[in-house]
Formats: sequence, C-alpha cells, structure tokens
Amino acid sequence: MLARRLDAECVVEAVSGYGVTDQGWGGEVQSVLDWTLGFAREHRWNYSAWTPDAVILLIGPNDFTNPELNASHFRKRYFQLLVDVRGNYGGAAVLPKLINVCAGSINGMDACLEIEAAGNLFNQTWGGGSYHVEASQEVWDRLNGGGYNGCDGHYSAVGHEALTHHLGPQISAILGWDWRTL
Repeated sequence: MLARRLDAECVVEAVSGYGVTDQGWGGEVQSVLDWTLGFAREHRWNYSAWTPDAVILLIGPNDFTNPELNASHFRKRYFQLLVDVRGNYGGAAVLPKLINVCAGSINGMDACLEIEAAGNLFNQTWGGGSYHVEASQEVWDRLNGGGYNGCDGHYSAVGHEALTHHLGPQISAILGWDWRTL
C-alpha cells in the first residue's frame, strides 16, 4: 500500500511467524533473508543488481510473544539484522535508508523500545542511516480492535491502508518525498 501511494518499486520479503531471535515461534528471519524464495533456498538475492532508496523493516513483535525473551538479546539480534541488511548493499554508491517500523499487528507494541534502541546503536556505530517510525498506542488499539486484521492477526489490506495513512507521512519525510503531492 505504501509503495503504491509513493509510486515506488517494491520488493516484499514476508515470512509469517518469524522474528529476529530464535525465541520466537517461527524461526529467525535472517535464515531466509538472502534467498529470493526464502524456504526454497535455490537462488540467492543479488543485492548488487538493484539498490532501493529504503529498506523498511516491520518485524519484532513475534519475538515478544515469548515470555522468556531477553530484551537485551533481542536488541543485539535486531542491531545485527540492521548491520547485515546494510552490509548487503555495501557496494552501493548511495546506501538505502533503514526504516524500522513499529506497528505491532496483533502481537502488540512491546518490541518498540528495543527496536528504537537497536536503531540508535546502529546510528552511533555506523554514523547514521537507521530511522524509527511508530504507530501510536491509540492507532494500534484502533487497528487491532476489529476490522483491520486478517489471517493469524496480521493486518488485512484495510489494516495496511490505515497504517499507510498513519505512517506514510513520516516515511516520506525520511525519504525527502512530499506526501501531500503523492
């Protein structure tokens, strides 16, 4: 929805149930990230063929469904995910912005503080390039209160449209694009 509104090319890597740590219930997204079809593992993604303006990460809440989760471990793994994603585009003339979206879906907003902390550590270590956008608790409550969720608590098309309406202006500002003219 966001890419369509921004008239941007979009590649989606989506794996339901996966998280950033091995403490989630589906596995680590890092295990499928470098493959064009994550589970098939036949063709590696060619990061040098195309460099996006931004890599938008909407991940983390699945990890926080585990009551045994160590927040420090999560922050370290999220930081490493940012380092890995940045490294994938290391040869690019202009590196993509890493935009960390905290919007929760049904699993809540518990990951937000750790996601933001990992992004801040990344910026301190690598000199910038990581950005944080977050749905407000009020928006999260509305999106998860009915009518915006689909399969397994993920946002439906209507939910993604509402999230785009809320977060689109923040993301377009990071990219230097005028949301009002799009």
